[in-house]
Amino acid sequence: MENIHPTPVNQLRLYMKADKIKVRICRIWKSMIPGTVQRYIALHCVFVNKAQHAVEGCTSNGDHDVMASKIEASGCYEIMDFWTVKIRAQYKVVPHETLILFSSKTVFRKLVSVLPPIPCHRFFLQYYNTLYPRLNNVDILTNVIGHISTVQPLESKQINQRIAYKCDVRIENIRKEEVMVTLWGDIGEAFSSLSMDAFSLPVVVFTSLKVKLYFVFLKTYFWLIYFDKIALNSTGSSLFFIDPDIPEVNAYKSVFSDYTESSKQANEDEILQTAKGLRLMN
Repeated sequence: MENIHPTPVNQLRLYMKADKIKVRICRIWKSMIPGTVQRYIALHCVFVNKAQHAVEGCTSNGDHDVMASKIEASGCYEIMDFWTVKIRAQYKVVPHETLILFSSKTVFRKLVSVLPPIPCHRFFLQYYNTLYPRLNNVDILTNVIGHISTVQPLESKQINQRIAYKCDVRIENIRKEEVMVTLWGDIGEAFSSLSMDAFSLPVVVFTSLKVKLYFVFLKTYFWLIYFDKIALNSTGSSLFFIDPDIPEVNAYKSVFSDYTESSKQANEDEILQTAKGLRLMN
């Protein structure tokens, strides 16, 4: 196996047994039976290679605990002894047509160093103005990036005789356009527990979201007006990444750093002018 050249991720095909792939694990999450508490059925990963091609991997036959003990997020591995199958028709997290299927026999050999380096992340980010055509389309889920503008406290909702918790987050792009992201369950609780004070200019990437509509009601003196707006909802595959190491974050840091400094300067100028006016009045 040492002398076998790894199969490029983009060359993986259906129902093939590849000898080896060399990848980084950039996402890990567990899927569970809907409506149950902590009853996991599979462990999922997104793998990326040096060419930034991504593919999803998944355990089978209840092997998630075995696989979880072998791997960790952000680690680079040579992976051997696995099969590829056709990925599900809906709720895909990456565009690749195949799914890597692991078993207890799959070998994960961790690599200390990889040259050339493998990227830490692979997100298929969507512009805000492309979200509407993806409305209710769950063939492939949506990833977005934004600067965090507001985070609402965790809120409980009753859904089908059970209590669900959600956290609403507003993010904005570099054009100062906003979109709301609703995080449900564990991811909502995890995000609401973060202290935003720990981040100077928090930029976040949300993965595997559904695009939905929500209605805004505006009451006037004579009329009750409503209009719809795009909102994003988390799924069982959703994760969030604060300030990930990707080029897009640098652009956000630059834009919002300038924005913050200019706003601060404008406030200082306003205070100074007010103080001068008070001195003249006295």
